[in-house]
Amino acid sequence: MAMTRDYDLLGEVERLTSGNPIASPRRKRDRYGRWRRDDAGELDWLYGLPESERAYLTRRYFSDSGVAVDVLATMADMSVNDWADAFVAAARAARDRTLRDADLFSDEYEEAALSCTLDDVDVSELMGPVEVAKLFGVEVNTIAQWRRRFSDFPAPVVTLSGTYIWRRGDIEAWGAEHRSSVA
Repeated sequence: MAMTRDYDLLGEVERLTSGNPIASPRRKRDRYGRWRRDDAGELDWLYGLPESERAYLTRRYFSDSGVAVDVLATMADMSVNDWADAFVAAARAARDRTLRDADLFSDEYEEAALSCTLDDVDVSELMGPVEVAKLFGVEVNTIAQWRRRFSDFPAPVVTLSGTYIWRRGDIEAWGAEHRSSVA
């Protein structure tokens, strides 16, 4: 699908869903009592996406009381596969446009930034507080003190279960600037 600059991205998502949330996948128990993913064929496209993108889409567009994918595809007069391709493309473009166009000092930017995936980040370059503390040879609680003390301490790339995660390059650059303050 070709996207022009003035293409109404959120309108395309709205058109494809007819303004309805999508029915959330339902987990099922197998005969051994273990939980398994919903094996409905119309959700194969969802399970084929990277985990971070699947989480973003389900959090943003799915609901327990939503409309089934095959029904939405029929309403849009499309096959399920074509509908899924168009929906994912429109949702990705809308997410990217939201992040790009948001005011850097607004809550909207923070919300958009948090909703983005880390697909473009090299995971080996990410550091938690333990790794940052080891890098500087300090205790872990010192990192929390530095975050409060230095206004220019790098912002975390993401927060996972309450733990801040930074890019190694950002931390090393900050440490080089503040070598005398943190030693």
